[in-house]
Amino acid sequence: MTASHVQPRPARARRGNLLRLVLGSLGGAACLWGSVSGVDRRVLVDTLSGIRIGWLLAALATVAATVAASALRWQRILQRGSRPTSYGRYLLAAVTGQMLNALLPIRLGEPARAMWISRAEQLPLTRVFASIVVERVADVSMLVVSIGVLLLMLSLPSWTRGSGAVALAASLGTLLLAFVLAQRGAWLLRRMRHPMRILPGRVRMVVLRQARIAIHELQLLGQWRASGVVWALSAVIVLFAAATNYALFLAFGLSLSPFVALFMFVVLQVGVAPASTPGNVGVFHYLVVLVLAASQVDRTIAMAYAIVLHAIVIVPRIVVGGVAFASASTPVFRPPAWERSALDADVSGSGGR
Repeated sequence: MTASHVQPRPARARRGNLLRLVLGSLGGAACLWGSVSGVDRRVLVDTLSGIRIGWLLAALATVAATVAASALRWQRILQRGSRPTSYGRYLLAAVTGQMLNALLPIRLGEPARAMWISRAEQLPLTRVFASIVVERVADVSMLVVSIGVLLLMLSLPSWTRGSGAVALAASLGTLLLAFVLAQRGAWLLRRMRHPMRILPGRVRMVVLRQARIAIHELQLLGQWRASGVVWALSAVIVLFAAATNYALFLAFGLSLSPFVALFMFVVLQVGVAPASTPGNVGVFHYLVVLVLAASQVDRTIAMAYAIVLHAIVIVPRIVVGGVAFASASTPVFRPPAWERSALDADVSGSGGR
């Protein structure tokens, strides 16, 4: 195959990423402009200067606890059934992944942390990617539970009805798909063998192995005894994330319910997922102001809150992740001995499974 046939695809991908970044930046700028319009700068400065430092530090502590719990859950998924080791590697890899996801228009954080752990722990890359799929299924499950709690305990504003219904339907659809794959995945793979013959042999082998590992992980996720710690940590992650919002309520002297803190968590989880602005600037602030405005919080105070929440949630991840990325002894994006890595590793030899 000549170079002229190979180059257009990366070029199209780069143009697509650039277009996504431009459109996302324009959308973020519009959201930021909408958030700051009508804000009294003097009141904004006074509000920021009057923040209660003790509760601000408590909010920072919950951010750190959220990241720590996320890394521990990932470690437990990958080392389920064996003695956990090297938690520090998982923590640094997780923070680096979050840093890359925050800064770049394409979500390079997931492949980066997967490659890091694959090298450092000598695990097949396919199995590491499967663990990330399991993470996302657990997160979606907790999102469904959170939305259900909010529908029971909180009178939600009218603007959430349409988007909330879509988010709930999409989440339930994802869970249904995960359930079907866990129950009937092996049967589906057998049915797909013939149609997949159009793929090159190496690609077909990789897809089938990745699918088998992912299905196996989903089956384990449905077993409460095998995955009790994973489900418990998933709930703890949500509680810590909502606690960050609530601690910051107290830092600003806002008398709001903990369910409003949970509501903000859900809105941010759903709202910033498709954003392409570096650090979710603009979109993040707009959503926070929207949630607080629904709770009758003054717009200027809401904007001050959004600035501080963004700073304590995003900035530490970028700083710590950047340091970890720069000082990593394991090259993040360069798996060793690619022919002997996950692409050619037999599933039966993946960590004694």
